Amino acid sequence: MLIIQRCKFVSILIILLILVSCASGPVLPEIPDVREINLQELQRLMDSREPLRALETVDILHKRGLIGRDEHSTYRKEIDQMISEEFHKAVEASDFTAALRLSRAAELLELSLEEGPDRKDLYLDMLHGLVEKEMLIPAFAQAAEALSSGLVRYDDLGFLTEAARNSGYQEWSEYLEAEPDDPEEKITGDLPGIIDSTVTIWVNRGIRIEGGMGYPDRVIGSGFFVDKNGYLITNYHVIASEVDPEYEGYSRLFIRRGDSRSPRIPARVVGWDPILDLALLKAEITPGYIFSPGKRTPRLGETIYAIGSPGGLEKTITSGIVSATERRLLQLGEAMQIDVPINQGNSGGPLMNEQGRLVGIVFAGIEFFEGINFAVPVYWLQAILSEMYAGGEVRHSWIGSALHEGADGLTNLYTVPGSPADNARIREGYRLVSVNGQAVSSLREVNAILVRERPGNLLKTLWEQQGGTGETVYMVLAERPQSPVLEAHRMGAEKELVLPLFGMKIQETGAALWEKSYVVEKVYPGTIADETGLSPNDPFYWRGLRIDPENKLALLRMVIKKRKAGFLESSIQLASYIDVDYFI
Repeated sequence: MLIIQRCKFVSILIILLILVSCASGPVLPEIPDVREINLQELQRLMDSREPLRALETVDILHKRGLIGRDEHSTYRKEIDQMISEEFHKAVEASDFTAALRLSRAAELLELSLEEGPDRKDLYLDMLHGLVEKEMLIPAFAQAAEALSSGLVRYDDLGFLTEAARNSGYQEWSEYLEAEPDDPEEKITGDLPGIIDSTVTIWVNRGIRIEGGMGYPDRVIGSGFFVDKNGYLITNYHVIASEVDPEYEGYSRLFIRRGDSRSPRIPARVVGWDPILDLALLKAEITPGYIFSPGKRTPRLGETIYAIGSPGGLEKTITSGIVSATERRLLQLGEAMQIDVPINQGNSGGPLMNEQGRLVGIVFAGIEFFEGINFAVPVYWLQAILSEMYAGGEVRHSWIGSALHEGADGLTNLYTVPGSPADNARIREGYRLVSVNGQAVSSLREVNAILVRERPGNLLKTLWEQQGGTGETVYMVLAERPQSPVLEAHRMGAEKELVLPLFGMKIQETGAALWEKSYVVEKVYPGTIADETGLSPNDPFYWRGLRIDPENKLALLRMVIKKRKAGFLESSIQLASYIDVDYFI
């Protein structure tokens, strides 16, 4: 009995202590209301007059169930009115970039902007402004883009053709006229002048120490003039040490117009694009010939010419044919495969057709494989040339989705955390059907749209979920990182990258001592995992994913028992390039 009473006493004492501690303990902060936080952010965007981001936020809140249909409709009406107001303000201020962005957004939203200029008139006004500022080459490049998209016609560009003719840009004046290139025209007679307008580019990076010995560290490339004021084009990788913030060594840039006896002429980098491997330089030179683009893409088997400084041998011209098109070697857009003989030092040089028109910029070859070389098609240069003239690094856009191109279209494999696609809840297995009203079934089609968009633009996408339900999603494009894979890995993704990099979905099955076991759930056709012979239900042990930024490789090591090999255990290493084109 005494024991029972003591137990009751202890129990009562414990309860009292708990009550006292609860009463005197710290007061826990109130958990913030998620809806309220999001509505405050929405109000901030509306107060700061950012209608496109407000629109994106409203749609996300509605999708997540944080606001109802009526509330969503009320916000949308207010945002639509703000888009119209901000558009007219931009027009009055001659802010053509903002006006065109809002005009395009209104078109995608099927929103009337009341009385105001349409996109074509805005574009022509912008071109007039560039001519008045004597920024002729950016104006010509913008006009070429507008012509290719059908936004303007040749008849609309008489003022620009006249400006080109009066300023001595004969090649551009011919380009801006409706007549096609004359197939009978050949470059033979013009070759001396054309070759004189190509230069050798040297980057002096001081002394490199190897094995205790010092060696001159030089980067050599080629370039060509696109402007009478001394602007010229080359590859980004040739001049990277001049602008790369991670490069800490010595770097000095200069050009030569002739051989080694010619004077060194200092040059500076104006604009650059690491993703398309292009750069715009400026030197105090007045060239005699200006390269301008052809009106059509060269066909397979068509004769082409390259000019450059292979191995430092200045003013070398070589010829060959177009071997293939649409090679997926660039993060955005495709490359042209050529069999023109080129070597180290040709990078950045012009690639011309038989009429002497620019059709590409030489950028790479495959070491140890003679004759397999590549060039950036000239239309990608046209798409970014105006922005490079503005100075600094070209900002590309993205939504943060990794797509697999298969027989059934474009399937999302991975969504980068914090990206527009992640905010819009785009999940694995969703299929991208259209972008800005254009049906898409290949990465080439998607990249051709995105390379011409800029961060901050509104994008209208249609996704099909796994159940077959279609969903229209509006996104405001974010700025694309130089390497989406490195960015995702920096944010902590590792096993999540196995699917987009190697094409296989994996699932953890258990852990024993120091290692975890996995199984392959799914293998996508045509991917690295598929070509390696991996298949669903193959068990394996994880040995690590290593990202090699210097060589741009991702290396996955695993010990696997392939079902196709009778479940015999083997160690394998899968390798994938990290500069891939399926991150959009």
